[in-house]
Amino acid sequence: MRSIQLYATGSASGNNLANVTIPTAGQIRRVNSALRVDSITDNAGLDFELSLASAAQTTVNGALNPFLAISWGGNFVTSGLAHWASNDSFPVMVPIRAGDQIYMNLLVSGTVTYIVRFIIWYG
Repeated sequence: MRSIQLYATGSASGNNLANVTIPTAGQIRRVNSALRVDSITDNAGLDFELSLASAAQTTVNGALNPFLAISWGGNFVTSGLAHWASNDSFPVMVPIRAGDQIYMNLLVSGTVTYIVRFIIWYG
């Protein structure tokens, strides 16, 4: 198995925040995520999408290209600073071809600053 990393930091929604080219054919078998967030508003949220499409399809029914979605939401009553971090591992089975592009897309709500890494295991 081989690994390849996607990394992004910021505070706004975006398509194609990061992308990588898969050098060899095979299957994506696992995705590890490391996410760190801070927020100063109630109802802040992040919706990450890993996809074979360069534009987010978070709100599209029947979308064919996304293969992993991760959502984070914060709901606290008073103003202040809320911190959150998570390290997760997701088993997947996604066939890939040499030269396929993997894209990180994101939808942000509220005021959020994030740092995220995805390590994609394939072979």
